Amino acid sequence: MNKDFLHPAMTVMKDGHPCTVDAFDHDKVVDASLLLDMTNDEQRTVLKWIAGNVTPGKKPNERCNSYGMKFWLEQDTRLYLTNNQFKDAMLLSGYKPADVSELNWHFCISNKSKFFDQIGNRRR
Repeated sequence: MNKDFLHPAMTVMKDGHPCTVDAFDHDKVVDASLLLDMTNDEQRTVLKWIAGNVTPGKKPNERCNSYGMKFWLEQDTRLYLTNNQFKDAMLLSGYKPADVSELNWHFCISNKSKFFDQIGNRRR
């Protein structure tokens, strides 16, 4: 089996920001890009999308994760973010991950978030 076929990664926190690293070698950075690496206009668009589409909830929502959410943000805004940039944006918006070490974070968001309505409408 080709060892490059499945290459596990995880998230660690560095200076208050997420950093995606190799699961076996935490010194090997896979993605360290942050929201601040984007232009000011792009940052505002991302944070505005989160504020308008995501509602806080009481427990981690298993219906979606950071990777899926960043895809829907891209569909709406035409802005590409890495998973790490999206996780950073969610942190800056006040959302904390259920498990910081996961590659794809789950957040405490409500099933009543506008984001979920949009997904349902697009699948029809």
